[in-house]
Amino acid sequence: MDVYAKQKAAFAARIADGHAAHAYILEGDDGGETRRFALYMASVLLCTGDKPPCGRCASCKKALSGGETLHPDIHLYEPEKNAGFSVETVRSIKKSIYLLPNEGNKKVYILCGAQKMSRSAQNALLKFFEEPPASAAFIICCDRRDALLPTVLSRALLISLGPLHDESLRAYLADRHRAELPERLDAAVRYAQGSIGRAEAFLTPASQEALRAATDFCTLLFEKNGTFSLAAQLLPLSAKRDGFDAFLTFAELCVLDVLHAHTGGPAPLVLEPAATQTYRASSTRRALCFALDAFADARANLAANANGRLTATQLCARLASL
Repeated sequence: MDVYAKQKAAFAARIADGHAAHAYILEGDDGGETRRFALYMASVLLCTGDKPPCGRCASCKKALSGGETLHPDIHLYEPEKNAGFSVETVRSIKKSIYLLPNEGNKKVYILCGAQKMSRSAQNALLKFFEEPPASAAFIICCDRRDALLPTVLSRALLISLGPLHDESLRAYLADRHRAELPERLDAAVRYAQGSIGRAEAFLTPASQEALRAATDFCTLLFEKNGTFSLAAQLLPLSAKRDGFDAFLTFAELCVLDVLHAHTGGPAPLVLEPAATQTYRASSTRRALCFALDAFADARANLAANANGRLTATQLCARLASL
């Protein structure tokens, strides 16, 4: 199922009408679908057939099936884990940008996760936008446009994929995850709020494990089981930093679901509606706000590289006092 078929057709029509730009900003999920859309754009720009993308010429096949691994004129850059692009990345682009393409009329540079680019890296990239060689095109992928400098935004054509409607996202997930339980797909749609990347991440085994741990922990929390019971479940989780951070994210969302039940807010994202009402009866708005602060502080401590076990102990002590 191609959920971005209309956007792809609009881009191909623009190129066919002779309105190609030297730089594009592709705003969408920081995930696989945005990357595939960028490769589709590259196939249109590099196609040697009569009606790009023809899907039959060598350039189209290489771009759509292998991207940079098969097409020598596609250069794809991704940030390292937990890091952004540096000025060195832009310098590496500079080494090749003024060389002639290998097979076609253009070289296509795709930068994924560009919201992680530093200001200095964006400013260095800006020089190519201001005086680009005719043989180069840029596709800058980001999950939100406001992460980019206004000067970068003003020199590129923006293509926004935007969030999907729940029905479209549900159909997409059902097509991609045919063995998945329907109720889990429904939960992924609620959690994702139109984002394919969030939905796909939600369905991973690691996320499901973190969600189960968070809902179990919230049961203990709202039943007022005390510091020892909370710590007994939480301390083993704190040994794995990534898993602990995912747990904290889901636990915070669980508490937020209960607070929304108090205030008449939106439907729950991760908890079952019946559970939110049960927890609502045994909580106060004031206590829930304190709990949200405690979870936020714990996540901030982890981001600052604090000790996981100590962070978990402090969190349990704060939550038990509510």
